[in-house]
Amino acid sequence: HVHQVRNATVAGASLRMVVEPINSTDGSLVGLVSWAKPTDELEGLLRTVALALLVVGATVCFLAFGAGWLVAGRALAPVTELTTTARSVAASGDIAARVAVQTADDELGRLGVAFNEMLASIEENERGLERFLADASHQLRTPITTIRANLELAARGDVPAKERKLLYA
Repeated sequence: HVHQVRNATVAGASLRMVVEPINSTDGSLVGLVSWAKPTDELEGLLRTVALALLVVGATVCFLAFGAGWLVAGRALAPVTELTTTARSVAASGDIAARVAVQTADDELGRLGVAFNEMLASIEENERGLERFLADASHQLRTPITTIRANLELAARGDVPAKERKLLYA
């Protein structure tokens, strides 16, 4: 037979009662022994342990959140810088801006290098377009000047009709 444990309340006090069998040497039951002990001390200890677990658990959660916040902030700082630079370029049109790349050994570093290369390519394309427009503008000035001079000459009344016809050809 196995001993039994029961909780009981006697005169408003919580008790833990234990009943154990007494067996003879041949295994037969001779009798039962029971005793009771107040549980106030145990309940106080359990309340103290629960409070300590709550305080320690809350502190660990707060510290883990803080550490996670710091680690995430440091890990995402290059993304924030890249975003800030991209927004600055979009707002100002200043394609000379670049992202400071700490290391090109990780994904964020490679992204920063690729972003800087893209800005350099756009900047080079813009310079090429400006050169093209300047050249085209220069090349168009000569024919326009010639046409204007011919029109002014044709508008004059002292130019013979035969020569005026050549000006329009």
